[in-house]
Amino acid sequence: MVAGGQRLVHTPFVPSGYWSPCAPLVWNQGFPTPLCGLSMSTNPVKAPDIRFSSSQFRKQHPRHEKAVSGNSLAEAIYAWSCRLATTLGQHKGPIFALKWNKKGNYILTAGVDKTTIIWEAQTGRIAQQFAFHVAPTLDVDWQSLDSFASCSTDTNIHVCQLGCSSPVKTFQGHENEVNAIKWDPNGRLLASCSDDMTLKVWDMHHDRCVHDLRGHTKEIYTIKWSPTGPGTAFANAPLCLASASFDSTVRLWDVETGQCRRILSRHTEPVYSVAFSPDGRLLATGSFDQCVHIWNVDSGNLINSYQGTGGIFEVCWNSRGDKVGASASDGSPNSPNTTSGLLGHTMTAISQSHVGIYASCADCLDIA
Repeated sequence: MVAGGQRLVHTPFVPSGYWSPCAPLVWNQGFPTPLCGLSMSTNPVKAPDIRFSSSQFRKQHPRHEKAVSGNSLAEAIYAWSCRLATTLGQHKGPIFALKWNKKGNYILTAGVDKTTIIWEAQTGRIAQQFAFHVAPTLDVDWQSLDSFASCSTDTNIHVCQLGCSSPVKTFQGHENEVNAIKWDPNGRLLASCSDDMTLKVWDMHHDRCVHDLRGHTKEIYTIKWSPTGPGTAFANAPLCLASASFDSTVRLWDVETGQCRRILSRHTEPVYSVAFSPDGRLLATGSFDQCVHIWNVDSGNLINSYQGTGGIFEVCWNSRGDKVGASASDGSPNSPNTTSGLLGHTMTAISQSHVGIYASCADCLDIA
């Protein structure tokens, strides 16, 4: 895009992108060209193998997720519109995580330089930089409009608040790098997963984890909470936590009892992504085995499977819950067959707003 008469574009591959909840900005992933309107990029993009472990560019896989709602995207780390390009460039090294807060006025980033930064989304100015970790910061997640958690290869988890010069809370207990953290829908419980093969659940009122969930036999790469339970639109359905591991399985956990409810074990390679449908009844999983599986959360039964031609690194649902987007590693097109294949885009990153708009979407699967 043009800002002040200058064209501003990324030159290296962009490993992370998220929709803003409110601002009218647009994303184009990869080696990007900023776009006006909600059109697709026409630039061919393939995913370079840029991750070398969690601390080495996040286990050879760029992380992309949907944000709370809206129709704009921050892109590690540019915020784009048809007339404005705000460049955010204070990190000294690669950025591993990027999240908008629910209001859309702040962007939170974390990087290899061990810091996390809160940015003012409209101006690009730094609101505050946090330097509490002693090793690369791998993931961040907002708890509220101005507080968040961060995790690192230093095994620590810090809960921080804008305006505070020290962590509000520090959780310790993992024995290896912490790959991902997620607050539950109410911001009460924080889940974390690690290369130590454990999944832990934390509460701000306790210093030690309230659940230490074990069962995976290899590193746990990512976690997701279901959109269910008290305080949600589906209050009568139990809150559930899903974990995806390099042991090729996905586990569903009851966070009240700390028990594993289901083990989903049809994948044959590491599982990189899990996503609950908007009503929490279905779970999509994506693996390096080139498959996307759709599961019934209650029964654990496999509902449908889709075979691609490259490793699946991200999956997410549209707002109606009848389609799943899948991001593959090879960039090759797939035939539009809802029973045996993937629909044919060639992009390698995915992000979706809660109003059902995809950002530079990959393959789209009909769930029928």
